[in-house]
Amino acid sequence: MLSGRSVPRFEPAKEVSLYACEVAMQGTIKRVIRDRGFGFIRAADGQEVFFHRSSLQQLNFDGIKEGESVEFEIEQGEKGLRAVAVRPATK
Repeated sequence: MLSGRSVPRFEPAKEVSLYACEVAMQGTIKRVIRDRGFGFIRAADGQEVFFHRSSLQQLNFDGIKEGESVEFEIEQGEKGLRAVAVRPATK
């Protein structure tokens, strides 16, 4: 026994994604597949990134149009990179 002192409890480290991006990226809606609930964004650097309708903020999935400017963040999903926190681009 440790003379009445409590033993500190350590929590396991949280998983950190190497692809998490806290800086908003710029891009445009490239394609929307409405009946499936997802689409793709072409980032300013030319990379295409998947997005799901649940990742939209201040945007209505049924109202977004191809070519619309957006800001977003990227994270590693189960099947690759995906856009999260997709919102209208600030001007």
